[in-house]
Amino acid sequence: MQAPQKATTRSTKQVDGLTQKYARAGNFTKASQKNCSTLKPALKPDTLDKLKAKPPQDSTFEPTAEEIDTLRRDDDWQNTGTESFSVKKIKQYYARCSPLSAQDVDGWRPRELFNDGVKMFHDLLRTQLILPYVKNGW
Repeated sequence: MQAPQKATTRSTKQVDGLTQKYARAGNFTKASQKNCSTLKPALKPDTLDKLKAKPPQDSTFEPTAEEIDTLRRDDDWQNTGTESFSVKKIKQYYARCSPLSAQDVDGWRPRELFNDGVKMFHDLLRTQLILPYVKNGW
């Protein structure tokens, strides 16, 4: 395994040369950022250990059934349905999302289901279609 590199910053002369190179190429945003940035590389002795402790980005993390059951018994999870998946929040979500789905047979899109003011229908959609996916209550 390679030894980690040391954090080094470019000298003023190197930054000036790089800025001029970017500017000549027409990349003024990058030239300005390179010239004005005061950030330093975040490479410290413990950086490698912190990166190793993180889960890999390309892997799919799948919790076990026991971990999911423990999560669902938690009080915070019990309040998820009432706080995060209220009819008001579902309406807001469908009002803001782009219509990614095709119309159904009757020509309805999901966002149109929450446009009218039928409270009973909204509660039915929430409890029968949305919350079972969230709480795995099939």
